[in-house]
Amino acid sequence: MDLSQFDGKPVRLKTVEGDTFEGVGSFFPAEYGLREYGREEDGLRLGEHVVFAGETAALEPLDAALLCGFYGAEHVPEAVRALYRLLRHVWCAETCAPRLRPGWSPDNPTLGQCSITAFLAQDLFGGEVYGVPLPEGGVHCFNRVGDYTFDLASEQFGDTKLDYENTSQQLRTAHFADADKLTRYELLKQRLTARQQNGAV
Repeated sequence: MDLSQFDGKPVRLKTVEGDTFEGVGSFFPAEYGLREYGREEDGLRLGEHVVFAGETAALEPLDAALLCGFYGAEHVPEAVRALYRLLRHVWCAETCAPRLRPGWSPDNPTLGQCSITAFLAQDLFGGEVYGVPLPEGGVHCFNRVGDYTFDLASEQFGDTKLDYENTSQQLRTAHFADADKLTRYELLKQRLTARQQNGAV
C-alpha cells in the first residue's frame, strides 16, 4: 500500500489487528523507519501512533471536519468518536453552563458542556466520571471507561493541558442536585436523540 499519498491529509486507518486510528497522516519512508524504529518499511504517523505499511489493513481519506480533536480521541472505540461528531451539532448556548454562556459560540462548542456531556457519555458507554480541579474552582468532568480515558469537552481549553491524573470521582446525584444542570443535561439528551432520529452525523 502506498502510504505516501496520505501525507499531510486527514485519514482513517484500520490495522490488521483491528485497531482504528484517525488523524492527519505524516508519511515516512523505509530508510527513516529503519533508522528510527529498526524496521525497514514505509509507515504513517497519526498522532502518537506509528503504523507500518504491513500493519495497515485499510486506509481512507477523511473529511477534515470529521476529525476528532478531543483528549483521548486516538485511543477510543469509533462509537465514542461518532458521539463526539454528533455532539458538535447538538451543543448549544442553552446547554452551556450559565456563567460561561456569554463566551459560548459555534466555534467553541465544548465551552461549559463538560459535566452534562460526561454523564451523557456514561449513559451510553458506562464507566465512571472524574473531575480535574480547576484554578478558578470547581472541576472539569471527563470519562474513564475500561482502559480508555477521554474528555469530549476538552477543546475549550485550547493548548492548556489538564492533569488527568489529579482527579476525583464525580457522582451524578451531586451534580444533578443543581436543577439547572439537570435541565441542561435533559436538553442535551433530547437534542442528541432528535439528531440521531434524523439520521444526521
